[in-house]
Amino acid sequence: MHGRNRSEYKSLQRENAAKLAQKASQWHTLSQDLVRRRREKDDSPTTFALIEKLLTVNPDPIYLWNHRRELLLQQVKKLEDESDDKDDSTAMQSSIWQPELALSLTALQNNPKAYGAWFHRKWTIMQILKADCKQKEPVNPALHLALFESELNLLSELLQADERNFHGWNYRRFIVSCQLHVVSGGTVNMEADDGDDGQFALPDGSWPNYATAEQPMDNDAGQAPQYSMGPQVAVTKLKADDEDGCTNTTDAPRPFMSPEVYHVIQQEFNYSLAKIMENFSNFSAFHYRSKLLPLMLNASEQLDLAEVMATELEMVENAVFTEPDDQTAWWYQNFLFDFITTTHNEANSSANTSDTPPLPNWFLEMLTAHIESLRELVEEVDSRSKWPWLGLLQALGHMPSGTDTLEERHDIINKLMVADPDRKGRYEYMLSKLDD
Repeated sequence: MHGRNRSEYKSLQRENAAKLAQKASQWHTLSQDLVRRRREKDDSPTTFALIEKLLTVNPDPIYLWNHRRELLLQQVKKLEDESDDKDDSTAMQSSIWQPELALSLTALQNNPKAYGAWFHRKWTIMQILKADCKQKEPVNPALHLALFESELNLLSELLQADERNFHGWNYRRFIVSCQLHVVSGGTVNMEADDGDDGQFALPDGSWPNYATAEQPMDNDAGQAPQYSMGPQVAVTKLKADDEDGCTNTTDAPRPFMSPEVYHVIQQEFNYSLAKIMENFSNFSAFHYRSKLLPLMLNASEQLDLAEVMATELEMVENAVFTEPDDQTAWWYQNFLFDFITTTHNEANSSANTSDTPPLPNWFLEMLTAHIESLRELVEEVDSRSKWPWLGLLQALGHMPSGTDTLEERHDIINKLMVADPDRKGRYEYMLSKLDD
C-alpha cells in the first residue's frame, strides 16, 4: 500500500486475516447451533433471532431462509389451531408477516442481488394474500392495492440505485401481476356460488393476454389462458372447502382488458420509457417495454400502430446515435421490425394462400427513412464499431423482396468480416444465405 513500508503492510494483512478468521469461526458456531435447533424443531424466539442475525450479515444462504419459512408456517398453524375465528387468526398473522418484509428489505440493502431475499419477499406477499383468502368477509381490494403500490415505490428506489438489477425487474413484474389480478376482477377471497364448491383465486405472477372486443375470450372450455409473461410461483389448487381455501387461476376465463387494467399497463409502459431515457444501455427496461408494447396496442383502440412505431423507432435512433457501440437499442430495433411484420402477417394472412401479405406503405416509408439515418451513422463511425453495420444490415433485410439492396448487404457483410474477424465464419454463412 502507498505510504506504508513492507512490514506495516504485512502486519495489516495479518490483522485482517485474523478478523476474518474470527468472523468465520463465529458464523460456523452459530450455523451449527441452528442445525441442532432445526433438528430438534426448536421454534423459540431465540432461534428466530439467530436466523435473523445471520441473514442480516449474509443474506445469500438459502437454507437459512428455508429454516425461517418452516418456523413461520409453524407459527401460523398454531395461531389457526388456537383461534376459533378465522378473521381473528388472520389479523394476528399480520404481526408475523410485516417483520418478514422488514427483514428481506434489510437483506436486500446489504446485497441487492440476493436470490433468497427476493424470493422470501415474494413468498411473504403470497402469504399475506393467502391469509386474506381465509377471512369470512371479503377484503377491501384497496388494501391490497396499497400494499402493491408501496412495493412499487420501494422498487423504484432500488432500481434507481441499480437500474439493471434483473432481480428487481422480475419482482416488479410479479407485483404488477398482483395489481392486474385485483383490478381485472380477480380477488383473493372469491365467494362460492350457492350450492357450488367455490374456488378462491391467488395471483401466480403471470401476465395473461387480455381479451378485447377484437380478441374475445377463447378458453371457455377450460383450457389455460395464453400468457404474455408466465407464472413466477406455484400456487396449489384447492377447493374452497379445503384446508387452505386458495387456488390458482389456471382454469379461470381469460380476463378482459378493462380501463383499470389498461391504466396499470400504461403506468408501467411510461416507467420503462423513463428508465430508458435515463440510460440507453438499460437492457432490462428495453426488454420490459418489449413485453408491454403488445399489451398496450391490444388495450386501446385509440393507439395507432403506425404512430406508436414511429415514436419507438425515433427512440431507437436517439439511442443508437448516442451510444452506437451498445447492442441494447439494436436488439430493440430488431424486435420492433419482427413485431410489425409478424403482427401484420397474422392479421392479413389468408387460409387459401401461403403467400406473405405485402407490408403496409407506412411501414415501408418508415423503414426507408430509418435506413437513410443508419447510413449516415455508419459513415460517421466507419469501421470503429460493428453494431451500426449490423443494425443497417438487419433493417435492409426487412425490405420487400425485389428491392435493390442485395449489393449493399453484400458490401456490409464483407466489411464486417474485416472489422470483426473473430466471427468471420458467421458472416460467410450470412453471405451464403443471401446468395441462395
